[in-house]
Amino acid sequence: MASFILFLIVMKLAFFDPIKNIIQTREKAIAANLSKSHIALGKFGESAENENPVHIIRKSRLEAQEIISKAVSESNKERQEMVNRELKNIKNNTGKGVIELEKETRGILMNLDEHVAQLSKEALNKLMSELNAHATA
Repeated sequence: MASFILFLIVMKLAFFDPIKNIIQTREKAIAANLSKSHIALGKFGESAENENPVHIIRKSRLEAQEIISKAVSESNKERQEMVNRELKNIKNNTGKGVIELEKETRGILMNLDEHVAQLSKEALNKLMSELNAHATA
């Protein structure tokens, strides 16, 4: 019997007391975390009451519409700038093209005038030579 009592005392000192201390430490930590979670839940409940899901959805939709309208306006602005830039390029190229066409037209007309004058001389010479040939005949 004495050995059994001695065994219980040794077990209490070596095994049960450390386990009891670990259990008490864990219970204190759990109680502290539980109180913190109750405080956080209370704060969340207050904020959830203040922010109705319908209001949150409306707010999100408005923000989304603002983002979309901003993106659309920026793209329209960029598109208009690109169109204006291309129109300027077209006008510049068209102006240069018209000037080149006018130069070519003048050159062609001058060549045509020279060619017509030369053909007229040849025709006149041929006609004169035929008239001279008929007059002498």
